[in-house]
Amino acid sequence: MDKIVIEPMIHVYQNVFYNIDDIFNFVKSTEEYKENTGMLETWQEWAGFWKGGALKTESRKLSNNPTEEQKKYIGEIVDAFLKVSKDYLNDYKNNDAWPDFIEDWSNLDQHPWRNDTYIDFLKYNKNQPEHLADSLIAMNYHTDFDNFDKESADNKKVITVTIYLNDNYEGGEISVYSPETEKIYNYKPKAGDIVVFPSGMNYYHGVLSFYGNDRYLVRMFKTYEYAGSEEWLKNKQFYGEDVWESMEKKRLQHAWENGYNLVKMVFSDKSLGNLNLNEIQIKEDPIYIDGTKNDN
Repeated sequence: MDKIVIEPMIHVYQNVFYNIDDIFNFVKSTEEYKENTGMLETWQEWAGFWKGGALKTESRKLSNNPTEEQKKYIGEIVDAFLKVSKDYLNDYKNNDAWPDFIEDWSNLDQHPWRNDTYIDFLKYNKNQPEHLADSLIAMNYHTDFDNFDKESADNKKVITVTIYLNDNYEGGEISVYSPETEKIYNYKPKAGDIVVFPSGMNYYHGVLSFYGNDRYLVRMFKTYEYAGSEEWLKNKQFYGEDVWESMEKKRLQHAWENGYNLVKMVFSDKSLGNLNLNEIQIKEDPIYIDGTKNDN
């Protein structure tokens, strides 16, 4: 396994899989419903930040009775996830910038840490959605952990682990903002690359426009089960569980619909005065990473 440290806390792992093409072909084969294999309804439309052009399925929905081939490839994906997430968190567990809800670093393989082994297979259609057709970016800059939901009792996303299954398309670089350096890093993933970075902590990331073929990837998360903040738990007791759950659902839906975890990158080396709350000024051009290994 090789490792590219793009920037502290932004890593690319390479040469983790023996044959990524086999896994890619396996994932593509699940798009067709095959009655004789016992497959369930699998790929479904998924909006996310690619509204109108994405499909999603989960490993647990692929078959009532997984074949040995399915078990093999899903097992390889899970093994890769466990390997890179453990390596990554061991590198950064002493970083003092992690969310306050993480209190126990004693064993990354035990509760309250959890491995999200329900795999999300994602497919992004090569045809740009209408609202992004003339844009240089295919997916808006966002975080996977919703900072506006940090107080609730929940299974919180800590790191995002993305496995890229193909690279036979133009463009499609992942673009990640580092709050430490206040710079943007663009990286064109190769098939088999695994990109890891914090799900929150203002590591906003997007995807540049792509053309030619659909993009396939696997997305997983290392998570932490949080009991909830003292204030959140008091409110739950005061209002009652059902009422509080309804209130929280409405609050989170409002936050999501209003893009509270989205930002716009404003590229300028000049002083711009006060920016909007959902804007970040980038004073240098994005740094393009060519994929050269710089760590083992």
